[in-house]
Amino acid sequence: MKKPARKEAEAAALQHDLNQGLNHHRNGNLPEALKSYQKALKRQRDNPRIHNNLGAVLRDSGRYPDAAKHLRKAISFEPGLISAYLNLALCQLEMGRLDDALETYRSALLFGPNAIEARMGEANTLRDLGRMDEAAEAFKTALKVQPGHAAAHYFLGHLRDHSLPDAYDQEYLAMRDSYRASDAGSPARADLAWAMARSVEQRGEYQESFDFLLEAHDIAGQMQEFDLGATSRYFVEIRSAWSALDTAALAVSENRKTARAVTPIFVLGLARSGTTLVEQILATHGTVFGAGEQRLIGNLCAHLEVASGRNFAEALAILEPRAVESLADSYLNKLSELAPHADYIVDKMPANFLSLGLIALLFPQAKIILCERDPMAVCWSIYSTRFAEPHPFAHDLSNLGGYHRLYHEHMNYWQQQYPNRIHTVHYEELVHQPDLNVRALVEYCGLEYNDGYLNFHETQRPVRTASAMQVRKPLYQSAAERYLPFESHLQTLRQALEEKL
Repeated sequence: MKKPARKEAEAAALQHDLNQGLNHHRNGNLPEALKSYQKALKRQRDNPRIHNNLGAVLRDSGRYPDAAKHLRKAISFEPGLISAYLNLALCQLEMGRLDDALETYRSALLFGPNAIEARMGEANTLRDLGRMDEAAEAFKTALKVQPGHAAAHYFLGHLRDHSLPDAYDQEYLAMRDSYRASDAGSPARADLAWAMARSVEQRGEYQESFDFLLEAHDIAGQMQEFDLGATSRYFVEIRSAWSALDTAALAVSENRKTARAVTPIFVLGLARSGTTLVEQILATHGTVFGAGEQRLIGNLCAHLEVASGRNFAEALAILEPRAVESLADSYLNKLSELAPHADYIVDKMPANFLSLGLIALLFPQAKIILCERDPMAVCWSIYSTRFAEPHPFAHDLSNLGGYHRLYHEHMNYWQQQYPNRIHTVHYEELVHQPDLNVRALVEYCGLEYNDGYLNFHETQRPVRTASAMQVRKPLYQSAAERYLPFESHLQTLRQALEEKL
């Protein structure tokens, strides 16, 4: 074969690998995407785009350190490749290295000062670091770059208190104008409706606030399907499979040798039930690292289900005890990478309530904290919150109430299965009697209590959840009654909560 023909064949093969990798990544087939990009990399090791794409797949696979290596190589080969900086920053955020992520976003802005994703990344990272004044200025800069940017209006609005007379009128009017100019039914319109809902609520305009929420949920609900019946069947299948599982045979030994003797603390429950608050309190202790909302357990369950075609409880039943132990060790190793020197690491993923039995089985040394809150209060908080991750059950008040009932039934089951493993924190009790409840929480985790825990809001640490601002304030009781001005609109929710399963 002549050289030109050989080069054409090599170029065609490279393009084929790249196309395959892109298609597999788009379709969520991460293992095949990884193989395709690795083949492409063997053909052309100095190609920054291949390193960038491979890094993105590794990031989505949860292999953050490996992803970061390839993304840094991409940047070294092409310093102006903005997407590589963005992917690297996302890896750093997932690893809890927010200061590094901030530096990465700012490096990207040196090459692309009008790159709106980098501007938003900088602003959001400043907010998560607790640097609220700087974050507000960064969001304002983003709006100068792109005046109608919906998410920038949303996040800037959430840094403001619109109950203060005339304080932020110009920002409010700009947000309102952007809302009116946005396309009806668009994702941008939904973001702006969320923003307007909160702002007018603070102004005491409750009917308008509820109307904005209805619009936001209507738009989001069209993009996120939810079947309450199918969800109920899945929950029941998990419980049925767990009841039939020989947990004694599969239980992981607490005395086995592991590469890292770290104690995980799982904080779980429904979203907006106080999980971030509990994590913030615990992270006040010097030996405790708050890792935030980790996807490790969810990914583990998803892997079991995809590999077996069964729910995770049924999948466990066909594993050898050594394989179950290997799952536990793999989780602990990944968790330890986030804070190599911490004795305790908090995994604060609310949705882990679904797999609480698996947590109890794999980690006999773990502390499990269940956060509970008044049903109406927690459901309203969910309904009035724009989440970064999809919450499809939240877009309809009847579904929201029904989901809460399913959740309550599920947690009753786990508490019966593991009555001595779970410590429950009731949000309302924590707010009304912080001394007593914080002491009980801390002592359950095996930590020594001191009054410093009550000053949790002064703890300087990254917080990357919808509660990022609340946990930087002392405990307050007003959140428990926030739904009351909207109660006339919530009869559907109350009825759904009270229906029998």
